[in-house]
Amino acid sequence: DYVATGNKVIINGGSFTNKIYGAYSQWGKVKENVVAVGGSTTEMKNVYGGYVNDANTAEKNWVTVTDGKIDNVVGGYSWSGDAIENSVTISGGTINKGVKGGQTADGSANGNKVIISGGEINSKIYGGYCTSEPADGNEITISGGKINSEVIAGGRSGNGTAINNVITITAASGEKPVFSADTIYGGDNTTSSKDKRTGNTLNIHTKGLEMKNIANFENLNFYLQEDTINGDTILTLTNAKGTDISGSNVNVGMAGSSSTLRAGDKVNLLTNSNGITADNVTYGRLQQGVSLEYEFTAELSGNSIVATLV
Repeated sequence: DYVATGNKVIINGGSFTNKIYGAYSQWGKVKENVVAVGGSTTEMKNVYGGYVNDANTAEKNWVTVTDGKIDNVVGGYSWSGDAIENSVTISGGTINKGVKGGQTADGSANGNKVIISGGEINSKIYGGYCTSEPADGNEITISGGKINSEVIAGGRSGNGTAINNVITITAASGEKPVFSADTIYGGDNTTSSKDKRTGNTLNIHTKGLEMKNIANFENLNFYLQEDTINGDTILTLTNAKGTDISGSNVNVGMAGSSSTLRAGDKVNLLTNSNGITADNVTYGRLQQGVSLEYEFTAELSGNSIVATLV
């Protein structure tokens, strides 16, 4: 098989009206190609780490953005083959029309990643995006930046499954990300007959977040940081029709061993003044990445999911 691999494009300034590719193939695979974009004067339309124009695979290609203005960023794209384990990393700059770790029209989009630690995103964000096949096992990590995205979805398929996707929100870059009217989906598709919920996980490692809504997560994991105090709110949602987390697993733990929380102190894990529906929710204790010295109970109280330190 023909393979376009090991190519690298570095851009640190200039204006580009044509598409930019780390590698482009008409008849074969693209694998492990890179586009690195920086420079405050850089302006471009569409950037692809790797691009396949037939039924072959786009695998392990990536795009990194540190500065500049870009319309669309895609780690790896295949017209009718699979987009597998591609990635986009953004630490600065402005993206205005779209961010996708991996994208395909007729194949599957599995195992792709989007990592955002800074910059401004004025577009939808997808870990994996496809039309008819599975968009499973993708990851999005957001640890900073200004996120103005109507939709953030771990996996999005028109007619396939969108399961086992993971979205993680932290303040690891030094400042927590700022969201606007965003809805975060574990999985998203346009058909009710395919699963878009099983295994989808939202991990939250910071507090004081606000966005429109969350949907299609089987697991909601809250890692309370050591600076969490009595009465803090981790995630505030504003959707006018309320928030439905029915059937989810809500897990909580303390990520550290020097918290000032004391027995009886309460933390609002999730709140929506328009109401929360939490039928058949299972409340549990995180077992990894947390201190086992702290044990919490959790329950729906009014319009909030509240955790209490035992």
